[in-house]
Amino acid sequence: MRAAPARAPAITGVSGGRIGHDAVTGTVIGVDAGTGIDTNHVLRPALPLSGLTVRGRYVLRNSQLLQIAAIFAFWLLGEAVVRFCDIPVPGGIIGMVVVFSLLASRRISLRSMRRGAQWYLAEMLLFFIPAVLAVLNHHELFGVLGAKVLVVILGSTASVIAVTALVMDLFVRFRGRHDLV
Repeated sequence: MRAAPARAPAITGVSGGRIGHDAVTGTVIGVDAGTGIDTNHVLRPALPLSGLTVRGRYVLRNSQLLQIAAIFAFWLLGEAVVRFCDIPVPGGIIGMVVVFSLLASRRISLRSMRRGAQWYLAEMLLFFIPAVLAVLNHHELFGVLGAKVLVVILGSTASVIAVTALVMDLFVRFRGRHDLV
């Protein structure tokens, strides 16, 4: 016979209701303030942007400019971490890992980053213009050396596409054999 899951002591909330924590499942359990009956429903976890007011969350989720600024702030945070810790990794990668971990832990919502990320993707060519201008300063890239670099770039791109296609093919076959959704 299985014992009932142990629950931590309930905490009285501001509204008079009690909030408990199920130690087994890790969920928060609510108790109705009016009746005192355990409603046995799981309360929503804290909102990802819970430090902001409702108006602040609304503005962030609906402002493309603020979302662009937030993504840029994550990049700056990654750069600061790289410079402070002297890590041989680009700051953008560290910033991307921070954003991924916050999205995976639901501390920030995808909705609060989507419009800004779509803008960055739509205007990506604009960010490559300085790189093209830097190549124009190196005339040796327009000769034999440039042809060699071009062959390496095209070969590596083709190999990445081929490996990706093979892995996806294997995955689809595996999924079909094992009736996975």
